Amino acid sequence: MAFFSSMKSSGFLLIILLQASRRATVFGFSTFLSRQGHWAFGTRITAARPVKSFYESHSSRAASSQNVQGTAEGATSSAGFIETDLRNAAMKLHTKEQAPREGQAISKKQADNIPTIQDYLQFLVDSKHVYEAFENAVQINPELASLRNTGLERVLPLEADINFIVDEYNIPRPTVGEHGKEYALLINELISDANGSVPEFICHFYNFSFAHLAGGRMIGKKMSSLLLNNRTLQFYKYGEDLPQLKSRTKSIIESIAATWTEKEKQRCAEATAAAFKGGGAINSYIL
Repeated sequence: MAFFSSMKSSGFLLIILLQASRRATVFGFSTFLSRQGHWAFGTRITAARPVKSFYESHSSRAASSQNVQGTAEGATSSAGFIETDLRNAAMKLHTKEQAPREGQAISKKQADNIPTIQDYLQFLVDSKHVYEAFENAVQINPELASLRNTGLERVLPLEADINFIVDEYNIPRPTVGEHGKEYALLINELISDANGSVPEFICHFYNFSFAHLAGGRMIGKKMSSLLLNNRTLQFYKYGEDLPQLKSRTKSIIESIAATWTEKEKQRCAEATAAAFKGGGAINSYIL
């Protein structure tokens, strides 16, 4: 099976960050935002048409085209590992509300919680810490060289946003919270530890990065409206055509996965729950 088949659409990533949180089922806002509109990242965040999950939207595009243009050699098939193994693993953690056709998880009621500017700043600080772990791992590991300078890097934009909020709202910069520390430690261990695993790292990298790239940007708009007088943070500005960025990065990941054994692919897919847990814990700051 190809790698992209398991991570079918933006829904997988959308749900990752919320799934593990004790205060919500998947990546997204609390009931406060749930009342505002439809689902993305496992949460209703807009008053427009329903937002498909990452996997649903990606498979819809795949069905309309037999080939996906990518820069990585050998990764032109639209049905890859992301669309099969990883997607299937993700659907087990989606609820019917998040993925009506394939969701399998039981819905959990989310507690009401309206985030403050301090909550959002903590979320950004912890997110930056985790992105640093991902970006450092990619730089030091030769097996991940093709994932360098993809355009998904967020450390510098997040630093700029953190400084802006601290200065603009005259609030102290918080230290990295336990959620950020714990998740970054896990990411580092997947690369440096004797029992580390590049396939597991790829699962976390894909889910965390694409969750922010997809539904996370819509969540950012809600936070901007609620807390920042509609200012768009640098965190959500990628500076290029997003479909091309997604396609190119997926092609790179498919090329990496094409070299794995079936056992390694299975290990990657089985890391999905941990990816949901790590991202969900960080997102709990704004749930």
